[in-house]
Amino acid sequence: MRNNKSEKIALTLLRIAIGWLFFHEGINKLITEGWTAKMYLLQSNGPLQSLYHWIVSNESILQFTNYSLIVALTLIGLALIIGLYERFFTIAGIIILALFYFAYPPWGELINNHTEGNYLLVDKNMITACALLALFHFNIAKEFGLDRFRFKPNN
Repeated sequence: MRNNKSEKIALTLLRIAIGWLFFHEGINKLITEGWTAKMYLLQSNGPLQSLYHWIVSNESILQFTNYSLIVALTLIGLALIIGLYERFFTIAGIIILALFYFAYPPWGELINNHTEGNYLLVDKNMITACALLALFHFNIAKEFGLDRFRFKPNN
């Protein structure tokens, strides 16, 4: 990457914006009384449908999944916002987005009413995951984030 400050600022803003999406989703689920992923998982129609239905079939596993998702979304979001352990949390975000993508994949006859629009192959989960992949490779938090305190500056 060139040493262009405006490019680094743009990537930093992208990281913060994606972080906010994750953080907001986690906090929103936390403060929503009675929130559960049960119906989302039960109605899934993608290739991981049997896994999602298995999760719902056991109340303890479902509760663990609910709690884990809230914690993961919140931590990923916060870490991206402040630029701490950026590479780890971009991968964690990609994994969660892949799980969402495969719950309701936008693949022809599998298109459903659960999504926000009429997508074919590419949806917001895939786009966000691709943006996280770019952030992983640029590792911009080493300069514009708390990761700068974890790495020695290049001389």
